[in-house]
Amino acid sequence: MTDPSSPEAARIVALESALNRLRVDLMGQKDHNSRLIDTLKEARAQIITLKSEIDRLAQPPAGFATFISPVGENSADVLSAGRKMQVPVSPGIAVADLVAGQEVMLSDAMSIIGVRQFEDVGEIVIFKEILDSGTRALVVGNSDDERVIRLAMPLQAEKLRAGDSLLLDTRSGYAT
Repeated sequence: MTDPSSPEAARIVALESALNRLRVDLMGQKDHNSRLIDTLKEARAQIITLKSEIDRLAQPPAGFATFISPVGENSADVLSAGRKMQVPVSPGIAVADLVAGQEVMLSDAMSIIGVRQFEDVGEIVIFKEILDSGTRALVVGNSDDERVIRLAMPLQAEKLRAGDSLLLDTRSGYAT
């Protein structure tokens, strides 16, 4: 055994003391690294959220149209800004579920990407009579002018009587 007063014993005590300090520092660094890892994970999640928000804001605006009728399984006839067009339908939308007179969303590539409700604003017209096919009607407008319009699918199932008020979307020619 070494003499406690010898230089070797003093060196061993100093080395053990230094080792203990290094162990304490190492534990502190582990805690610090753990906090840094947590902070980096939170920052990464925030960056991903912000990136998706930027991507969403960079999307071109969607246009709106009125659905007229299906054309096969993957396309449809629509009215957009007074123009009748045949457009593709997004795979996530079932063409069979679309209803005549319903508003749809169009992508910048002019394909149906969303389904909306029926238009809820327009001009009030007075129903006069159903025309031959049951999908069109003769109505009287505000200035007593007669006009042929299309009936939205829900109205086609209704029993309409002369004098009933209908809401007409003048852009598409559909009454809801």
